[in-house]
Amino acid sequence: MTSPDRIMPAHVNNLALQIRKDRAEREPAVDRELRQLQHDLKHGLVRGDAQLGGLPIGGVDGKPVPGAYAVNNAIEHVCPLCGADEYQACTNSVSGVERKMPCLPRLKIEAEPNPKYAK
Repeated sequence: MTSPDRIMPAHVNNLALQIRKDRAEREPAVDRELRQLQHDLKHGLVRGDAQLGGLPIGGVDGKPVPGAYAVNNAIEHVCPLCGADEYQACTNSVSGVERKMPCLPRLKIEAEPNPKYAK
């Protein structure tokens, strides 16, 4: 026979569920989304990124890559999606971290024709 004071696996599971519920209620939504995104990236479960046209591109946060911002002179335009100013890198709307590449709408803005190459 077992004593009622003995800790059983079900007790441990119930405590873990209660702790998880308490944490979820206290954690701000932005922090929860960031934690979930980091988990997804770590395990290769990257969902499409709305800032990148829904493409599942991982690892785009970090030091900006100049060549990516040179496409259509994207660096010279204000980003219509994340609001980055001219000559500023786009930022991740969830974490606020700079992105290696600009948001897709910023890339789609047509560049001014270079008079040097005009006919």
